[in-house]
Amino acid sequence: MTSQMNLIDVGDGPPIFAASDNNQETNDDNMERFIKEMMWSETVQNMVKRRYLPKYIQEALTRMYDVYKHRWEEITEALIMEELNRLKMEKNMSDDDLKIPNADNMRNISASKELEELQRENAELRNMMLCKGCRAPATCINKECGHLMCIVCC
Repeated sequence: MTSQMNLIDVGDGPPIFAASDNNQETNDDNMERFIKEMMWSETVQNMVKRRYLPKYIQEALTRMYDVYKHRWEEITEALIMEELNRLKMEKNMSDDDLKIPNADNMRNISASKELEELQRENAELRNMMLCKGCRAPATCINKECGHLMCIVCC
């Protein structure tokens, strides 16, 4: 790999040639500009309207930069979606993880939590219906302490 040679002014003497490694800085600046332009493009804005999180779209564009840096106008929603699907597979994410939470997503999350809570409460109530002595189904109540008991343990 060859380094770029730049003329450097050293004051009173003649300018000298020196190797410069500005390629990385230039590449980073170009990538940043590419990402900013793409984030405001109609293609990306349509994806944002479909509730995709901008941070994941930006990550997909960053991954696509090396291939499309000189022809970014060729990037379509389908290409970005392919990259998002790769990202989703690599990070073991769901479609809902890539999107901005909305009422539908939140309802599904709260429904699963409610279901778990109801199952736990149901198990506790079933446990309360068992005999305190032998854990068999209870048939009577002990008058002295109020515990449920089976016929054998009464």
